[in-house]
Amino acid sequence: MNDTAARALRTFAQGFIGVLAIVAIPVLNDIVSSVGSGGEVTIDVDLWRGIAIAAVAGGLIALVSWAQNRLEDVTGHDLVASRGREDAGDTREAA
Repeated sequence: MNDTAARALRTFAQGFIGVLAIVAIPVLNDIVSSVGSGGEVTIDVDLWRGIAIAAVAGGLIALVSWAQNRLEDVTGHDLVASRGREDAGDTREAA
């Protein structure tokens, strides 16, 4: 896997894990509590659909990130100017 794809995959994973941490963990905690107390377990399909939609959105964001990273690697120019890049160890030569 090349560096551009690895960075895009990392972007997707960060977004997806963030959504799971915010939404899914409290829901799973409620399910475990219900099972532990002998109560009924209900699963909100709409909530899990929302999580899936957020995952797809994360995938689209990762795709845009991949395209931007790839273009920057090929052209050697930043598409979005970032300050302090010289101090961040960037080894690309200025054109």
